[in-house]
Amino acid sequence: MKKQNVALLTGRWDTYPQQTTKLTMAAELNRMLKPALRSFLMERGMTVSDYSVQQLRELAFKAVELDLPVISTPDDTVSFLQFRSTVVVNGEKVTFPTVFQCDQKGWTDDLKNIPVFSMADAFAYLVSYAKWTPSRLRTYKNERGFRLSKSNHISSAESFNLPHEHFYIKASCIRETSQKADPYMTWCLVNSEGVCISAGCHCTADDGGCKQVVALLFCLANWSDRHIDRNTETCTDTKCGWDIPRKVSVPMKLDSIEHSVNSRVQPFEHVYDPINRDDNMSDVEFETGLHNLIQGHDTQIIEVLYKSEDSLTMPKSIIESAEDFLENSSFLEYL
Repeated sequence: MKKQNVALLTGRWDTYPQQTTKLTMAAELNRMLKPALRSFLMERGMTVSDYSVQQLRELAFKAVELDLPVISTPDDTVSFLQFRSTVVVNGEKVTFPTVFQCDQKGWTDDLKNIPVFSMADAFAYLVSYAKWTPSRLRTYKNERGFRLSKSNHISSAESFNLPHEHFYIKASCIRETSQKADPYMTWCLVNSEGVCISAGCHCTADDGGCKQVVALLFCLANWSDRHIDRNTETCTDTKCGWDIPRKVSVPMKLDSIEHSVNSRVQPFEHVYDPINRDDNMSDVEFETGLHNLIQGHDTQIIEVLYKSEDSLTMPKSIIESAEDFLENSSFLEYL
């Protein structure tokens, strides 16, 4: 792989030739994606949280302009996971295996043993550990993590029993940007009282408070609220699994999609007067009745059915004349 391509993917510019100019670096920054821009800035000691791609790119241009050197920092991923797996029990620190080190056979989708987790527990974690401000907490329904939870992006939840009555809970979170990509593995560590001690995600911005973690906590609180009475079951062998459906996108053929459009103008029942035209009704009578029905409404058919004076002076038919014939009277007027 060319060194330029390596830099685009990793954001590491020490792979570039020494003669690389600022102009070339600026041109390559325009082609960088968000993960590479984040790596480029973090290697120079700059903060990258809560920035859009355009903002990250502007910061990268400033870093190139100022010739900020690369700060060699050790990879603290493992130590950060161990820190989040450490709890205090009876005044002593206990370090559990990380969520990635737990035996796969110990995970179960039967969640009946996990403690009750409420929205208050979720808010307490977000304020204490994720550093949510009071204003952000008041508008939590506008958060992307909350919207992910309502859109059923969290699925396949499992639990792992730890010593000292602690539990790992992990789930899959469908990516917000690409549903076809592999979902993120999101997890949290709770104790027997339902207090969330730590949380994390398999995403790039694994800081314990990403939108995937927020979605997991809100989904867990919602699920726990709906199963609050599960311990009253008479049969203790009843499985209590994750019943929130997963968000899926299934393609369909165009012919299989039902499409219906409601009429923009609804009929008025108080003016509905059906006319049954039988064989004894003449055309003139039918048109006259239709004219009287639609008279006063804004429609073009009224011009066709205009009731002129000529229609009132039309000669009567033989049948109509016979109906008007009176016994013992003269019929000369009908001749």
